[in-house]
Amino acid sequence: MEFEGRAPFAVDGLPPSCETWYKVFGDLKDISKVPLFVLHGGPQAGHEYLLSLRDLHEPIIFYDQVGCGKSTTGLPEQTGDGSWWTSQLHCKELSNLIAHLGLEHRPIDVIGHSWGGMLASEWASDRVRAKNLRRLVLYSSLASIEGHVKGLEETRALLPQDVQSTIERGLKDQDFESPELKDAMDVFLTGYVSLSQPFPCDEVKPAFVNLATSKLHKIVWGPHFLVPSGLIRSWTSIPFLHQIQVPTLMTRGSVEYIPDSAMQPFFDLIPKIKWITFENAAHFSHIEQREKFLTEVRHFLAD
Repeated sequence: MEFEGRAPFAVDGLPPSCETWYKVFGDLKDISKVPLFVLHGGPQAGHEYLLSLRDLHEPIIFYDQVGCGKSTTGLPEQTGDGSWWTSQLHCKELSNLIAHLGLEHRPIDVIGHSWGGMLASEWASDRVRAKNLRRLVLYSSLASIEGHVKGLEETRALLPQDVQSTIERGLKDQDFESPELKDAMDVFLTGYVSLSQPFPCDEVKPAFVNLATSKLHKIVWGPHFLVPSGLIRSWTSIPFLHQIQVPTLMTRGSVEYIPDSAMQPFFDLIPKIKWITFENAAHFSHIEQREKFLTEVRHFLAD
């Protein structure tokens, strides 16, 4: 059983006609089952690259965060004004979607990948907002942008010296479209972001296309993958992580670009947390170590 729809989403600063697109696999009317919400990365990567998680659990709900994919786009980012964008806006959007589906009084689980995990950690830290949250999965995510920037430096230091020098020069000159920088970034991306070949593989290609073509992504994140200097630059979950009281699973790939240090605050501050590292995986463990990933997450959700 599957169906899709649109949830009206009225938020100050956004057009009154805003909608969140969603797709559900499974029967939401079966109260013996706990619905699982999937929060995609980016920001603005869209839901497509996570669709294989439908084999993880039913019912499962995928959605595109407003501003990308099949949800309302063409927002004020076209004029360069992304001031309406905040992580709190997307927390409200998740709560709005839960209510739209009539699930605000039923236990739910949430899994967030990358930026989606950042958003999930912030949403889950509000005990009133997340009162019906049962389990939380933070998948290849980070606890703060400050920690992430330091982590990127750690990962770049693992690259060959000539690649490091090319990236450093390209970022310093802000020549983000230079062939030399793109070639150096291919080394970084294929070593620490996605191990699947060809790169990007068909499953993750939609996310890379969405990020490359989204004006809003550049406003929110910054001008380059390695330069998180946009509206998100001061984001942190660290002050409120102790407020997450539900059992939490944190996962990462053993060779991904987000190092242990950027995720450590989750483990240190969330009271009930388990940490799993998937060997021979980068940022997309659900693809690179599919069976192990599905088995571990299923076990956690069923526990």
